[in-house]
Amino acid sequence: RFDRCIAAGMEYEQRNERIIKKSPSTNSGEHSSSSSNNDSILLRIGIIYSASIDERRRRELKLFQRL
Repeated sequence: RFDRCIAAGMEYEQRNERIIKKSPSTNSGEHSSSSSNNDSILLRIGIIYSASIDERRRRELKLFQRL
């Protein structure tokens, strides 16, 4: 299950890189601003997501230390 989380995180990062590469090529003003807003929301979600993975890993380490 944990491996799947990591894989999903990597997939997210790759998708985000692709979006960032794509966004400068769209030169229509409104569209590009809305897409960049979308990117920042995605980025925030990604940061929260990776933080939650780190937290889970820390908890798992604590559990292993108790055993």
